[in-house]
Amino acid sequence: MKDGRALPVPQGDVVVLRTIRGDQVLPVEDPVKFVELVRSRVPSLSTAPSAAVLTDDNDSEAGESPRSDGEPTTPVAGPTSTLTGPSLAARWLVGATLALTGTVVLPEVALLATPAVPRLVLAAPLVAGVVWVLNRNVPWLWGRLALLSVPITVFCLIGTKAYVWVPILLVLCPTLGHLGARMFRLGAGLGREVQVRVPLRNGGALYVEHDRLVFRLGVSKGAKVLTQALWLGDLTLVQPGTSPHPELWPLPGGGHKMLVANGPTLRLVARPQQWLLPVTQAAELAELIRSRQGMPVQHTRMSMEEWRELRHWARRRSTGIAQTSLTTTAIGWRLFAAAVTGTFAWMFLLVAGKGVTVWAGVVTTVLLTAWLVADWWRVRGRMRLAEYAMLPPGSRDWGETRPDHAPIHGWQPWR
Repeated sequence: MKDGRALPVPQGDVVVLRTIRGDQVLPVEDPVKFVELVRSRVPSLSTAPSAAVLTDDNDSEAGESPRSDGEPTTPVAGPTSTLTGPSLAARWLVGATLALTGTVVLPEVALLATPAVPRLVLAAPLVAGVVWVLNRNVPWLWGRLALLSVPITVFCLIGTKAYVWVPILLVLCPTLGHLGARMFRLGAGLGREVQVRVPLRNGGALYVEHDRLVFRLGVSKGAKVLTQALWLGDLTLVQPGTSPHPELWPLPGGGHKMLVANGPTLRLVARPQQWLLPVTQAAELAELIRSRQGMPVQHTRMSMEEWRELRHWARRRSTGIAQTSLTTTAIGWRLFAAAVTGTFAWMFLLVAGKGVTVWAGVVTTVLLTAWLVADWWRVRGRMRLAEYAMLPPGSRDWGETRPDHAPIHGWQPWR
């Protein structure tokens, strides 16, 4: 204060009021609403500039950001980019036929060809077919969905001593599902609704959906890296390029770094966020992303405390199964567990006439399956919000975001 007194500012969001007599720092819960209220009461402030200021505390929570003073770049000639591939109709004709054959037709034929099979089990492949229809635009899941009815089918075949079908189902069902999914690899004729999975050179993957991008890092020992996402409508820069020097690119939160450059790389900017993705088909992927860009999205405003609470919640909810070489850092483990408990429910139903204990197993597994699916649906919406909110409110740009400047040393964008 002017008289020399000073008061400590608590941790959290603040608003700095700059006047002709000096600056005042006010700790507030919602700085955006506070600024709007002040502007509405003071007409002279209607045109006064305002800007979010990132404090050191926010920096530490977001992690060490890349340098923001990159050198000017000169575009160079890159590889010729042309998306090729069969038409969308041909992709669906071949891909869906293969996937449905492995998911529904083959298990159903095996059951119908085996005498003394309970009629109830014939519905299992049909249920798997319904699940496939619900996930028809997610081809990278088809290989897993083809295994959905295999356990209960194999259980019944072993019970009737039809052993010849067991290896056929175990091998052919997931193979046919996988082959059907391969029809929707990166290329032309994919449409806008089909989700495309593009593997990265560092073991991760980028999922191009109809309205957003989802980045999942590969498994890393001891690392808890949340899935990240960007709205396609928020992208301001889609730039393929390369760099002759390998670089470690820091990811927001957790302090994890991934190796990029030293090969084709795709640069994506949706300020304040920025991604550098080491992908072999960088130019083709850039073309696909540009073809799906849409209108900007209206984002949910959060205070710093709301952001912290959301981030802590996401970390608690995203750690499902931990083993020596596998760490599940998503909410999908609930669906996997539901598939397991649902299979046991089918098995209990097949022998439901053998006593009260078996019926207790049916009720328990059915309720557990329903709870797992409901819990997945409950956390799905908020987890998607957490995927976009990797940086705290008011963050500065994540590194050098100008299109004509290098985000890493030696960056060379392609013309």
